[in-house]
Parts: sequence; C-alpha cells; structure tokens
Amino acid sequence: MPAWTALSYYVGSQSEWHPGSSLAGLLSWTWVEYAVHRWLFHNPWLFRHAREVVFALHFVHHKQPHDLNRLTAPLALSLPIGGAVAVASGWWYAWDPGRTLSWLTGFVLGYIGYDLSHYWSHTGRPWLRAHWGHLGHHNACHRKFGFSTGIWDWVFGSE
Repeated sequence: MPAWTALSYYVGSQSEWHPGSSLAGLLSWTWVEYAVHRWLFHNPWLFRHAREVVFALHFVHHKQPHDLNRLTAPLALSLPIGGAVAVASGWWYAWDPGRTLSWLTGFVLGYIGYDLSHYWSHTGRPWLRAHWGHLGHHNACHRKFGFSTGIWDWVFGSE
C-alpha cells in the first residue's frame, strides 16, 4: 500500500470532526491576518530596515491595487508558511489528527475566504469595498488592518 494511502486511511479511521477546533482555526486566521498585516507589513521600523522585502511582500500592492497579480500571496511564500502553520497546529494539539485537521480546516477556509473576498474587492465588487472599507485602508495605511473581520481593529482601536 502506498504511503499516502496508508496515511489517509490512518487519519480517516483515527480522527473525528471537532467543530470547536474548526471555529478556533477560523478565528486564529482572523488574528494572524490582522497581526501580520499590522505589525509586520505596516511596521515603520521594519520598513526602514528591510524596505525592499516589505515593499515586495506588501506595499507594492498599495502602490498598484488594481494589479491582479499582486492581490494574493505568491505560492512560494504561502506554501512554506502553510507548512509551518500545519506543524505548529499539530504540535499544539499533541498530534491528535482529528483536532489538528479540524483546526487546519477552519484556518485554511479563513485564508481562502480572505483571498477570494480580497480579490473580489479589487475587481469591481463595490459592495465588498463598502462593507470592509478596504479602500479606506489603501488611502490611510494606519487603520483598518483586518480584512476578514473588523473585530481586531475594534479591539486594538485601529478601525
């Protein structure tokens, strides 16, 4: 039996769905999105010291918000980060396949939902622009860091 088949059989037979873990994964995505956007991509100290990297990862999107090639993270960046998140969630849940996969499902669905709605907000979906105020962030980079939800902007007073 191939290794992948054996692994999927083991995980499928040993795991059960944990809706609470999926919800925790979804909420974790909103926090990670906010924190990375605010304290990494909009960090003045980091921008002064790693200007080219921060510009390439994020500020080029601010300069060219309608460039369809700059609306999502490149796969070369997403895959290693996704792998690190998967390993961290496995460690957090003590390698329990059901809880780990349930949490990862929520996190990945949050990421996919973010990517799709962010893309749509830049490609002619005015109701999304109005709802999230995303163009407000493009016009005033010191507020509205959360795109998936405004809850963290409300908590940290950056709405």
